[in-house]
Amino acid sequence: MNNENIKLVQKYFSDDVLCKKDIGVKIKDFRCGNMFINRDTLSRKMNYSFCTIANVETGKHYPKLDMVSKLVNISGKPLYFVLRQNCSIRADYFDFNKFEKCTDDQKVKILMRLLCEKCNRIWLYDEAVIDDLCNTKAGNNIDNLGYLVMFERERRGISRDTLGKWMGVKGKKIRDIEKGNASIPFKKIYFISCLFNAPVDFFIMESLKSKRYVINYLITEVFDRADEKSNEFYRRYIDTFKYKYEENI
Repeated sequence: MNNENIKLVQKYFSDDVLCKKDIGVKIKDFRCGNMFINRDTLSRKMNYSFCTIANVETGKHYPKLDMVSKLVNISGKPLYFVLRQNCSIRADYFDFNKFEKCTDDQKVKILMRLLCEKCNRIWLYDEAVIDDLCNTKAGNNIDNLGYLVMFERERRGISRDTLGKWMGVKGKKIRDIEKGNASIPFKKIYFISCLFNAPVDFFIMESLKSKRYVINYLITEVFDRADEKSNEFYRRYIDTFKYKYEENI
C-alpha cells in the first residue's frame, strides 16, 4: 500500500470541501485542456444541465458515477487520466500477442481469472459476476461495484476493518458495500481506488464502452514484477482459457 495515498485519502476525508474542489478543478482542466469545449457543449453531449456541470467544476458537488462514465465515453480518455491518478499502467502490454482475436470482454475475463490465480484467490472469480461487469450499461450496479471492492481488497490481503480505518468508517460499512447493501457514491469509489493504487476506471468498467485501460491495468498487475518462469506460466494459462471462448473468436 502507498502511505502517501493513505494520507491523501485521510486528508480528503477530513476536508470534504477540499476534496470536491480538487476533483472539480481536475475535471474543468480536462474539459478545457483536452476536450477543448465549453460547459454548454459538454452539458448537451452528456445530457446534464449546465448548472450541474458548473456545480461539479466549482467544487459545490461531487460528480455522480453516471456523469464520470459519460465523460470517459465521450472523451475517449480514461478517468484516472482525468483525475491525474498515479497508477502504474504499462500501455505497451496492450498488444500482447496471446490475446490476438480476443474481444475486450474476453480479455477482462481471462485476466481477472489469472489475477485470482496469481494471488491465490481463485474463489474470487465468479463467472456470472464477471459477465455482468463486461456488459456495458447506462449506470453502475452496486452489487458489481461491491464485488470489485472485495476483489481488490482480498487479493491484497487487507481486512475490512483496516480498509474501514483508512476511510474513517467501520468495517461493517465496508461489508455492506461489498455485499451490495449500501450505495457507493463517487467519493468512496475514488477514495478506494486511491488506497489500492488502482484506476477508478476498473471499478466502473461495466459502464465503459472501451475497456482498453482496464485491460492494461489488469495485464500490468499480472505481469509486472514476475520472473520469466512465472510469465511463461501466465502465457500458457491465457492460451488455455482462450479455448473457452473459441466459438466467439
